[in-house]
Amino acid sequence: MIYALLGALIIGLALGLLGSGGGILTVPILVYLAGHERHTATAESLAIVGLISLISAALLARAGRVDLRRAAVFGIPGMAGAALGGWLGGLVPGPAKLALLAVIMLAAAAMMARRSPPTPRSPGQIRYLAVATQGLLVGAVTGLVGVGGGFLIVPALVLLGGVEMHIAIGTSLAIITLNSAAGLVSNLRALDARGLHVDCPTIALFAAIGIGGSLVGASLGARLDQRRLRQIFSGFLLLLAVFILIKEGPGVVRSFRPPEPPEASAAAHFTRSPARSVGAQQEGHPMTTLASPATSTQQHVHQIEPRDLDSLLRAGRAVIIDVREPVEHRTEHIAGSISLPLSSFDPTRVPAAGDKTIVLHCRSGKRSATAAEKLLAAGRESVTCLTGGLEAWKAAGLPIEKDASAPRLDLQRQTQITIGSFVLLWVALGAFVSPWFLALAAFMGAGLVVAGATGTCGMAMLIAKMPWNRAAPQS
Repeated sequence: MIYALLGALIIGLALGLLGSGGGILTVPILVYLAGHERHTATAESLAIVGLISLISAALLARAGRVDLRRAAVFGIPGMAGAALGGWLGGLVPGPAKLALLAVIMLAAAAMMARRSPPTPRSPGQIRYLAVATQGLLVGAVTGLVGVGGGFLIVPALVLLGGVEMHIAIGTSLAIITLNSAAGLVSNLRALDARGLHVDCPTIALFAAIGIGGSLVGASLGARLDQRRLRQIFSGFLLLLAVFILIKEGPGVVRSFRPPEPPEASAAAHFTRSPARSVGAQQEGHPMTTLASPATSTQQHVHQIEPRDLDSLLRAGRAVIIDVREPVEHRTEHIAGSISLPLSSFDPTRVPAAGDKTIVLHCRSGKRSATAAEKLLAAGRESVTCLTGGLEAWKAAGLPIEKDASAPRLDLQRQTQITIGSFVLLWVALGAFVSPWFLALAAFMGAGLVVAGATGTCGMAMLIAKMPWNRAAPQS
């Protein structure tokens, strides 16, 4: 772990010394030194880089080194691109993402090795279409591979935005903050679909060390030869890129291996057919069967309606597993359900049920389907999920219970209060400290729009990890 912490310090030093480039190291450090899963490392990188950039940008904004208009022109399309990149990242195999990052490292190394920084061609003038297009593309790269993209943003602001270099560095940090936040929300949604979650303590530790390193680096940067620093860092990026390509190359080849012959892949599609489980046949409760694509043997995911499940529970012929987060389970749950959250789901912890039917459920059905695939992959021949999840159960008028240890405020209300408090804080700081903080209030509003459109709220996912929401429920 000591090497990972040293890596966090290097990230901050690079950001402080060079104004860009440090964020591109975050994913490799998390993967190769901290041992994190590749997709998880991408989301964690965005959180770390975003936090470091936020503090650095706020300090530079007080010194008048952030151009809000250019940050908006570049950052708003960048947020859209970051959200798109995060979605695409969920579809790309982990080794391919690392290989793409290595290619971007090579480009960054080439740009940093230039002898002199760019100078504005038309000072004060903004080429709006070109800047917005560049912002969209850089944002997509940010969301896809988890880099801040400062090495691309700074030249674009200078050449296309018509700003001086010292203003471009501060403005780029503000843009990186916006892009990282939008990409983080999109990546969290992709992680949720995979049953993965970020490590909040690691994010906090890396961000704290990185912020300290960036402050030290900014102080040292004024005393050192910037051109020589960039040349040294570009050489380091070149070596790291080559290492990643060698390390991930075999995985990339396996990821894009040609498909199996038709007879082997015929079972790789879900097929829907009417069926009944043994328990359902005895009780007269029909189920729908879905064949699993992950196995060569005949495996199925059954669906059961709320009232049919209620009858099985009353007859003592079902065990129900709640794969929502503990705070959601404690807030409201089906009587007798066992909490095994998807974020830490372990198939070996599912109890032996004998002749009883094990039924998985979540809020609406998406997470329980992911948990079902995990159980099938672990060797179970069939798994049953509650159709429509807890929402369908409540809509059918069936009873729910609440845990006495549940927070007084449910997760939704905690999220509303938190976001509302942040908006009030940013507006107050914008009025009395710096107008730059108003951009953060606008970002919170944009985050709510994204949450409403996608059904996934990054802030809610983070709040669910807080200590008061993670207490072990009584089952």
